[in-house]
Amino acid sequence: MFDGKNRLLLLLIAFAALLAACQGQAGPTVDVAARLAEERAALPEVTAVEKWQRVALLPLPQISAPSLVLLVDGNYRMFWNDPSLNGIGSGTSGDGLRFSPDDRARLINAPAGQPDCVTGYPWVIQVPGGYRMYYQGAASPCTTQPISPTDPQATFRVFSAFSRDGLSFEREPGIRIDAGESAPLASAGHGRVQQLDDGRYRMVFTARYRGETTPAILGATSLDGLNWTLDPQPILRNASSPTFIQFESTLYLYAVYQADNVILLQSTDGMTFTPTHWVEFYDEQASRLIEARAPEIFENLDGIVYLYASTGGADRIAVFILRE
Repeated sequence: MFDGKNRLLLLLIAFAALLAACQGQAGPTVDVAARLAEERAALPEVTAVEKWQRVALLPLPQISAPSLVLLVDGNYRMFWNDPSLNGIGSGTSGDGLRFSPDDRARLINAPAGQPDCVTGYPWVIQVPGGYRMYYQGAASPCTTQPISPTDPQATFRVFSAFSRDGLSFEREPGIRIDAGESAPLASAGHGRVQQLDDGRYRMVFTARYRGETTPAILGATSLDGLNWTLDPQPILRNASSPTFIQFESTLYLYAVYQADNVILLQSTDGMTFTPTHWVEFYDEQASRLIEARAPEIFENLDGIVYLYASTGGADRIAVFILRE
């Protein structure tokens, strides 16, 4: 799918994979395998599988929900949930593989009584004059720990903040995607944004409709990145934590499906997405990893495509490359 640009890195892990094959590494337990299969049975038309292999594990504990952006100086900055900083932190890298933590928080939780006293799940894009961060926020409970966008007890909204240098962010007035008693949604969080070829901005996010407890992926469109119009129908139900990337004329959307699966959807217009592949993750020894959370996909300047996610119950962000 990515024109074989990842072949060189795959050679670096081929020996470890060979050892694993010889040693007969175990995969998911019987119960987990049955649950994975049961979830996939809900979409029988999806039969293809895309496989990613771990090549690195960031040495920073307790961070999650990565988001990457290319900086104007050619470096990369990853933003993440960071409870130790009471909000959103970041790290900088020259290759998209090794990150050094930046000083202080990029955005801290607002005081109690504010609509975003708990923040998280950032997404940053370049805009004229600087960078815009989209993030989810809730008025309660006010806690330093990030709350999953699928939590049925929380009412999330999507907010934004602006920075000229990609480090110092200031909250922008208003709410990007509203939720709650006066809005059509019960919750809206974990928003991801891409600018389409026609100049419009397209957001996908985790939504919860009124009267429902299961999440859905919903889309929204904007001309300025600030004022958004919701799609009339969800992109995919029983799914959450979406991220997407464009290659040529196709958008590739990755999302968590139900509890344990990750699914890939594709679109040529940015509006209508079709599920095409189940996505699987493996460690350096070719053992299957499960429970991928908050995936992010990014192509660096060398054309190498990385997928970042927390998997297998780990509290650290892993880096994956597509297996051929």
